[in-house]
Amino acid sequence: MKKNIFIIGAGFGGLSAAALAAKKGYKVRVIDKNQQVGGRSQVLKKDGFTFDMGPSWYLMPDVFDRFFSYFGKQTGDYYKLKRISPNYRLFFEDGGVRDVPSDIEGIYSLFDELENNGAEKLKKFLAVSSYQYRTAIDKFLYRKYDSLLDVMDFQLIKDGIKLNIFSSIDSFVNKYFDSVKARQILEYTMVFLGASPYNTPALYSIMSHVDFDLGVWYPEGGFNAVAKGYESLAKEHGANIETGVNALKIVTDKGRVRGVETSRGFAEADIVISNADYYFTEMNLIDRESRSFDENFWNRKIMGPSAFLLYIGTDKKVETILHHNLYLAENWKEHFDTIFKQPSMPSNPSYYISATSKTDDTAPGGCENVFVLVPIASGIEDNEKIRAEYSDKIIKHMSKILKFDFESHMKVKEIFSINDFMREYNSYKGTALGLSHAFMQTALFRLPYGSKKIKGLFYTGHYTHPGIGIPMVTISSEVLVDSIEKIYG
Repeated sequence: MKKNIFIIGAGFGGLSAAALAAKKGYKVRVIDKNQQVGGRSQVLKKDGFTFDMGPSWYLMPDVFDRFFSYFGKQTGDYYKLKRISPNYRLFFEDGGVRDVPSDIEGIYSLFDELENNGAEKLKKFLAVSSYQYRTAIDKFLYRKYDSLLDVMDFQLIKDGIKLNIFSSIDSFVNKYFDSVKARQILEYTMVFLGASPYNTPALYSIMSHVDFDLGVWYPEGGFNAVAKGYESLAKEHGANIETGVNALKIVTDKGRVRGVETSRGFAEADIVISNADYYFTEMNLIDRESRSFDENFWNRKIMGPSAFLLYIGTDKKVETILHHNLYLAENWKEHFDTIFKQPSMPSNPSYYISATSKTDDTAPGGCENVFVLVPIASGIEDNEKIRAEYSDKIIKHMSKILKFDFESHMKVKEIFSINDFMREYNSYKGTALGLSHAFMQTALFRLPYGSKKIKGLFYTGHYTHPGIGIPMVTISSEVLVDSIEKIYG
């Protein structure tokens, strides 16, 4: 008889683990405290506008393809993808505006404009990035790291050196490019990995291959449509998924999982997988003596950024933006310092603007759906006064660079930030992304899949290997469920 698996949290980690475990024959039950599945991929609907509240970049399509193919399915069986073109628009502090094309030849031309011999430099850089990506997929991402024994393999170490895991993204990019703008284009994705280019292994230059070679895509219906696809897949294989149910306590007996006390009563389980926030699970759902980590451990960790999010609906089209847009300040490092070194609200931030209404039916006719993300430090003060002042600052700045009067044309404005991340997702310090991909927080040094003190308790999601982002947490669940099968199958 297969074991009973109880999963706390119906984010992408929990849903993918549920689908994989159910396919292997486990009896699977999933609960989530919120009314929607998808974790941070919630949907906000107001006055005819529909906002994706969280993830907005569909990258690494091959990872999604691989996941669905495991079930004999394709992504198109659950949601439709549209290739974004151009990939995105860049607004620079000096007033320059550039589009990053969706075709590689167009991207080469752009880099030729940014610096002398830019296309040839980019070709060399992408050759390395492509190699890194293939090697990471084949040898690094889809594997479990429990101890040093897992990395004490000559070929793995040799490949790791080739992947430049001991140098930073910034120093690696600087070897190829002189132009500040070229470097910013190649480093901006670090924000979405919850990291700084100055403290992140150069391995993550794989994101340039993902961006330029694999392309930028959009799932029709937004990212909650992807979450519902994962949910449907899990249910088709027998998983039971319930929303609006709180986990109150992970019940143990003699160091082994017995089940979970929920707001709907006790649920017996042989195995518990937490897709809830790792810190919250440890500190709120487990007895003190059974915790793997204490408060001092967590205080030493470098958390990924939180976010200051604006959901804006306008009564008029914003003609100066595309689906994806980035504003990049000249003093790029200063913004990262306010996130990781001197935590504070950035005075001159770089930020992201999305308008899904350019691609999808997410706004009333003639209107625009505008999502704004300003990366900010986790754990700093968040109150109504700060929110009002900072939203005014960002909206005024956007109005200037986009040449659009947001104040006059705004029909909807909602703010989501640190306190909301803590309330809605039990997020440690209000982080939007989880554990940063700093040097000593990658691969072996991410948090373990299994509890050190409770047999049968496991974790999936953005705190574990390989890390942050929907593709990464999907891989996390694949590695975890394979590991569970080896133990209990």
